[in-house]
Amino acid sequence: MEPPAFTDFKRFLLHAPCINKIVAFLSEGVKTRNAFQRQTSSCKFWQLRLMLLYLVGRESNFFSKLLSFCDKQGFGQTAMNLETHAPLQQIKAMIAYINRHIYTPDRKPTYLYSLVGLNSPMVTPPMKTIYSMEDLPMVPYVLYPLCLYVNKPVSDLQSAIGMIAHFFTVFRDETYYYLNSSYGSDYVCIPQQTVTFLPADFTALCVLLGKEPVSRTEQDTAILTQLLSAFFLKGGMRKRVNSDTVEEYPALLPEWIMPDQGRKKEMEQIYTVNRYSYSVGWMTAYETELHNVFTAMQGQQGGYRKKQIRRTTKKAKTKKRHH
Repeated sequence: MEPPAFTDFKRFLLHAPCINKIVAFLSEGVKTRNAFQRQTSSCKFWQLRLMLLYLVGRESNFFSKLLSFCDKQGFGQTAMNLETHAPLQQIKAMIAYINRHIYTPDRKPTYLYSLVGLNSPMVTPPMKTIYSMEDLPMVPYVLYPLCLYVNKPVSDLQSAIGMIAHFFTVFRDETYYYLNSSYGSDYVCIPQQTVTFLPADFTALCVLLGKEPVSRTEQDTAILTQLLSAFFLKGGMRKRVNSDTVEEYPALLPEWIMPDQGRKKEMEQIYTVNRYSYSVGWMTAYETELHNVFTAMQGQQGGYRKKQIRRTTKKAKTKKRHH
């Protein structure tokens, strides 16, 4: 039987007005040259926030309360008062804590910072390469943080091995498989979304991404293009030409890149007509590290609260003596 918290979690992911507000709140907005505030976040930061949301909410009625809170607040022009939502404040504090504690005592990058900050799974193991859907346990109601990383560049780009191109998360219930990601680049802007997929398609994606572009047939490239679009590049928003290009070609300043045009360019530049082949990686220690951060932060907050209680008690006793 599906846990009620997981049912509410899926409802939350598919409740666009609510989740868009949460994304903006946890990301503190992403201002762009488009002259409006996008309700989106980079893939690596959104994955971190999603995992934190689930970590905090899976053992309680957090998502049910959050949906109710959002519905009561409404989704008009006035922003929801999310500052009053204690669990979200806790998640925001955890993000800040991770940003502050990016190194271990011996000055090595922490596991999470190696992934989120340095974009490399090779800096700090463990990382399991996934060659097919069968390589993932895919236990129902469990989130699996995955990524696409460079496994074999041409000889003059050896330093690119391990570079992560995209972060995403998969999970399943008793009936469907789901993939959630947010995708942003110089060419596309695709706010977080959740899609269903077939295990066979996921395996095909793993196999085709692992082939060097020069060894792919036209059919391989056509299928890979369809899979990338279905998994990661579905829909999207128009976006301005990136700042570097505008510096070189000022006339492009007012130009827009439309979603279809951006998707085609992204696939050509990153996945289909380049010098890289990719592997799907499962970041096996991700959730454990989040638990460690959660525990460490709670310990620090607990110590702080005890000090506050002692101070308050001392002041109260002093006042009592004077009276």
